[in-house]
Amino acid sequence: MAVSEFFNAWNFIKKYPRFAWFLFWGQRSNGKTFSIVDGSMRQKLKIAYIRRYDSEIERVDMLDLFTTDHNISEITYNEFNAVTMETGKMYYCNFDEKGKVKEKSEKPFAQCFSINRWEKYKGADRGHFDVIIFDEFMSDSYLPDEYIKFKNMLSTLLRNRENSIIIMLANSFDPFSIYFDELQVNEIVQGMKQGETKTAEFDETKILLHYCKKSNVTLKVNKRFFGFDVNKIHTQMVEGGSWQIKDFPHCDVGYNNKPINNNGDVLFYCYITYRSKIMRLAIVNRAGIPPFIHCYFVDEIPDKAKYIFTPLNNIYDNNTYHNTNQFITNTGKRGSLFDKLLRDNRLFFNTNLEGQFFKTWYDNQMYSNFNW
Repeated sequence: MAVSEFFNAWNFIKKYPRFAWFLFWGQRSNGKTFSIVDGSMRQKLKIAYIRRYDSEIERVDMLDLFTTDHNISEITYNEFNAVTMETGKMYYCNFDEKGKVKEKSEKPFAQCFSINRWEKYKGADRGHFDVIIFDEFMSDSYLPDEYIKFKNMLSTLLRNRENSIIIMLANSFDPFSIYFDELQVNEIVQGMKQGETKTAEFDETKILLHYCKKSNVTLKVNKRFFGFDVNKIHTQMVEGGSWQIKDFPHCDVGYNNKPINNNGDVLFYCYITYRSKIMRLAIVNRAGIPPFIHCYFVDEIPDKAKYIFTPLNNIYDNNTYHNTNQFITNTGKRGSLFDKLLRDNRLFFNTNLEGQFFKTWYDNQMYSNFNW
């Protein structure tokens, strides 16, 4: 494979030598993971490779990851020509005529870890790692307290290594990933376009963010094999690398965005605070059409706001309903109306990004009978 035809993360890493975090996301099969792994192997850097679940670091998958298209003979100066895996550790090796390991490198060049089993790594001295790779960090189903588990794992793997770097890779799947929120880069990410690079700095912590541009090689493959999908929006998102979010119903009717008691059309307002964003939900009852909920981003919550939905167990104010459970199951007329509008799919948004935000928030609530 001609590496130059694909995305090469090391072009960015070398350009920002003082940065500790590198986040790369975008189009599928554009070379993100290959470039990081191959470049690390060629530079003789010790690799920690992380996935969310232990089922994702099975032996056959890891052998494929560290073998396919990597010139092992060239990397090891003709000492070895293959790779083997023992208890999660990757070694260079040679096989005998029967396919058994004849000789292997003295030390592993990489080790594989899963976040859902992070407890078993605690306390043990894993040596040092130059490059820590978290592959597929975006998901539609995160582990409970995943970021805390990931951070604990990093604390175990870093071991005071000042020159180590953390690299996070993903397809452009979740614009509201918990990691964008935890790293405090939400606002930056959601304003980025394909091909853009942004940076964030917090004291001595420096983070690079890169939204990969479309790969011409990948596009050629898609044209050859998936030409029949050319007019399908969602598959084009997958193939082109734009955010893979669905089309949500947009609010295309005008209404007076003031409360009923102020001669407006809004019965009441609710607010969502989640992953560094605020969304207002206006429950609208305009003459001539059934009631609906208009959802859109705002910069702040008014001081007198009454209904504020926060992440579960996150107390915002003693005089508010703290989460969707308390409000939706409320026996009052407002709670019943809100519940009915949810069940009847009477939600409308200004943009698909706002729709994805609401879906991401709602899917993470304990009360979840609304079908998308």
